Amino acid sequence: MTRAKAIAAKCKECIYDELDQGTWRQQVKACDIESCALHPYRPMPYKPRRQAVQRDSEVIGSTVGPDKGSGITPHNQPVRCDP
Repeated sequence: MTRAKAIAAKCKECIYDELDQGTWRQQVKACDIESCALHPYRPMPYKPRRQAVQRDSEVIGSTVGPDKGSGITPHNQPVRCDP
C-alpha cells in the first residue's frame, strides 16, 4: 500500500459517513480536526477538467493545414527585419 492510499484509507475510516451528504473525499475535505497529524495531507476531491484532454498527435495534427502552415517552424531560417 502506498503512503497516499494509507492516508486516504485512514481519513475515510475516521470521517466518512455513508448516510451523510457528499462523497468520502468531500467529507474528508470538510474535516475540521486540525489536531490530526494527517490533516495537511488528507486527500481532496478531484478537480473537474474544463475541457477534454487532447493527445499529442491531435494537437500536432491540428496545427497542420493550408491556412496554418506546416506546423513546424524552421530554426535555421534568417530573421528578416525591415527598418
